[in-house]
Amino acid sequence: MEFLVQPKMRNQHSRQLKRKVAQEYVCKTLGAPPIATQEQQEVIDFYKKYSLRLNELDPATIENLLEYLGTKIDGTSTSNNYYRRKHQALNQVLEFAYRKRYIVENPLLRATYTLENDSEEVPVDAVLDPDQCRQITAKMRARKTRHDPNQANAIATFTSISWLAGLRPSEVAGLRKRDIKLGKNKEIVLRKAAVAIKKSATPNNQPYVEKGLKGRKPGQERVIPINSELEKILTPYVANLQPNEFLFTEPEKKTPFLSGYKKKPISTELVASWFEKARPSKDFTLYDLRHTNATILIYSGYNVIEVAKRLGHSPAVCLKVYTHAFRQAEGITTEKEDTFLAPKGKTPSTKKRNSGSKKIIKKKTPKKRG
Repeated sequence: MEFLVQPKMRNQHSRQLKRKVAQEYVCKTLGAPPIATQEQQEVIDFYKKYSLRLNELDPATIENLLEYLGTKIDGTSTSNNYYRRKHQALNQVLEFAYRKRYIVENPLLRATYTLENDSEEVPVDAVLDPDQCRQITAKMRARKTRHDPNQANAIATFTSISWLAGLRPSEVAGLRKRDIKLGKNKEIVLRKAAVAIKKSATPNNQPYVEKGLKGRKPGQERVIPINSELEKILTPYVANLQPNEFLFTEPEKKTPFLSGYKKKPISTELVASWFEKARPSKDFTLYDLRHTNATILIYSGYNVIEVAKRLGHSPAVCLKVYTHAFRQAEGITTEKEDTFLAPKGKTPSTKKRNSGSKKIIKKKTPKKRG
């Protein structure tokens, strides 16, 4: 509740105080609360000012709230990670209220709002290159953890899939052993995306939710070929996993790691925290690894339709997001055009242009001797 109810400015009261007041004076339904101090009363007034009663919520109000959560003070869009956390927190509150029958429905399910920065153009010079990605995964793999000795390798492998296959973090989290094909056709068959959340967020008290793939109808799959570098990483990693087992998991409870504990898909926030400790600068996020894969595909010669299919975008969105990359990767020769346009029976001369220059480069003819 405290996570949601706040204006776009720093509040003078501590988070601990606001949580305590919310528990004692707002959410408590049994028994009379103690007499509030002046400071506690200020927090109560703060909650009343920046919150609505549950029966005042409807899809239109929720849409206005989502737009508010997705917009900064300067009018630009918030980050995907920030917006996702707010959206999940709001859903937890409403699902809990629905199960307790405080409201007749979860109005968030009927609200429609899309964060605008999903399709912002990505500058080419702001994308991690393959060597930087390899350095990041090497740093992750070198880390040591006491509660789970295998976690470093798991998170490094998670990161490798992100930049070598271009999957979204939630899509990597949802991968199972059955989704990895390492036979004749080496590919990842993407079926679901998994989001680890608190139990109160789901009607059946599950620790995570599985979502359909973004931009695809329910039941549809996306197939991503596995390149040689990723194959070498995945082959030993999945060797001992069961077909229905998640590739990346974490203990359900924050207790010392034991093989008998029930596990859930790994939290993308956990992976993001590891990434932040290994990234070359604060300008990069875990999601940026997906942009690296997109530029790899573009510079490898794939057209916009092929790149969009791999990433799960529409061609229009893909072209908008990676405009600069496609422009830089445009062919610098006219050989194909000259071949097509040349009269039959004649071989056209090949003329090349330097990238960013109109100067024609011609081969020098050696001088004849004597």
